[in-house]
Amino acid sequence: MVKSTTTAGALDHFRTALELVASLSDGAIHVPCLRAVASAAITIIDIAQAVTKNKEDAIDVAKTAAERTNMLLDILKEKTRDDISLDVQQDIERFAQKLEHVQKVLLKHKAPIVIWKRVVSRASFRDEINRCKDILNESFQTFSASLTLKLHTQFPDRNLAR
Repeated sequence: MVKSTTTAGALDHFRTALELVASLSDGAIHVPCLRAVASAAITIIDIAQAVTKNKEDAIDVAKTAAERTNMLLDILKEKTRDDISLDVQQDIERFAQKLEHVQKVLLKHKAPIVIWKRVVSRASFRDEINRCKDILNESFQTFSASLTLKLHTQFPDRNLAR
């Protein structure tokens, strides 16, 4: 029970931070696609908290989505729109699309089902959740590797000085 309360508190914290980012994304932060990423992560958290079957698995994928999105925000911290190349903006957009896919999977499992179908679908839902976590992890790793490579090639002198 402590784990559930702790996770719920962490998700609430992530949700609040993401709401702030979404509200600032068109103004102070102004990074293209950042609103879409933050909004999709918020929706995933909301759906996961409302899911009635395999709630723990849904919360786990929401936590993964929130953590990956938070890492993305940390990477982009203190960057201006001019600092972010079109390629990186496209990578952010692809990450947002993956979040939207996860959102659809969770939404599909939000509706209550009859008891006999619940037993049959539990393993299937768990498999879908695990695929969602894999999608988020792979997508974020691709984004991170791509961004690191682009930053090293864009600012080679700064990276060697470190």
